[in-house]
Amino acid sequence: MSLDAVFGGVPADVRRVLERSLDGRDLGVEDGVALCSARGPSLHALVAVADHLRRAQVGDPVGYVVNRNVNFTNVCAKACRFCAFSRTRRSEDGYFLPIEEIVRRALEAQSFGATEICIQAGLAPGIDVAAHRGALAAGVPTVAFVGYGFGATDPPEHAVLEAEIVASGGAVATLLAPGTPASPQSRIERDRLQAEHSRAVLLVCTEIDGGAMHAMRFAAELGKPRFAVEPPDDDPIWGGNRVCIEAGARPLPFNVEAARLALQVRSDRDLE
Repeated sequence: MSLDAVFGGVPADVRRVLERSLDGRDLGVEDGVALCSARGPSLHALVAVADHLRRAQVGDPVGYVVNRNVNFTNVCAKACRFCAFSRTRRSEDGYFLPIEEIVRRALEAQSFGATEICIQAGLAPGIDVAAHRGALAAGVPTVAFVGYGFGATDPPEHAVLEAEIVASGGAVATLLAPGTPASPQSRIERDRLQAEHSRAVLLVCTEIDGGAMHAMRFAAELGKPRFAVEPPDDDPIWGGNRVCIEAGARPLPFNVEAARLALQVRSDRDLE
């Protein structure tokens, strides 16, 4: 069936949008709204045009990869109503996989023929703890900047970790008086403290309203070097990175090795 044949009975406004698509022209928001409301002959024409453009661009061969998703934690600070996966930090069902288990699952997937591993998770409030424990396991001193006063550890079970950090040559730092409980504002001020004591601030990935944006803002106010990983796509999860780069943060390649090399090249000039 030719494309001309499927246009029979299609309203003029929808037909104009479809013809613009076939001509390779960009569509606007109003065009998208018109296509979303397509029904009957309009919907059949939309499907036919989409299939025609797909075939013209990539042909008919179908490819795939064998991969495995490794969710290293199901703990998330968000409460998205559509998600049945996430758990709160205090939930009995919440978990953090140890590094050894993550590696085991990756190797298991490789033995099944997988060529791609996706490491993913929710927005876990305990991810800082994982970073500190990683430093301790590697024998490297680490500093925990906290948003509460000494004696008011939040959550209380982190008191053991604080003691381990200090015993290993690290430190726990706060601007608050002993016994001061944590609050949303104190956590933001904690970000300022982190920025003040950093040689530079590197943003890996955050949304526009992510907490890491506070640290980047404070770094800019303090004149600290700022780096941000370049977004690999238009996903909103990278919105904060785009804003920071537009505001003057040095972009870093999405590739880990390339980013490490870029930092090494800039270190003498930017981090002295």
